Amino acid sequence: MRVSTEQVIVNFDGKHTATITKGTVGVVDMDENTPAVCDLCNELIGALKDVKHTYSPERFTRAILNGLLPEKILEAQLAWLNSKGRDIVAARKLLIDSWKAMAMDSETDWAVCSECSKRAEAHLETTPKPE
Repeated sequence: MRVSTEQVIVNFDGKHTATITKGTVGVVDMDENTPAVCDLCNELIGALKDVKHTYSPERFTRAILNGLLPEKILEAQLAWLNSKGRDIVAARKLLIDSWKAMAMDSETDWAVCSECSKRAEAHLETTPKPE
């Protein structure tokens, strides 16, 4: 099974700066039984062959512009930063802005679980919010 991949690394200095380093974008061969993880919540979806909900970069960007965020991932990142004594109020905006920039620059499809698909669909049904 050919799968689009994209590696992105975000470096957070612990203050008010994040640097997004975009790695490689490509297509790799994977076994259809390779575990797939939701791109919005990191929950296991199942095997690649069982992924039911995917979104093109264009559709996903539209959902993001309408307010779609990876809430569970953000909560986990903020909890980790809080445990390190970081200012999570400033970090939240920085993490959201960094994620949006990375996500809207993505060139690969997004795979999501059923619950996150419902959230994405709800954001696709609304009118884009002005930036």
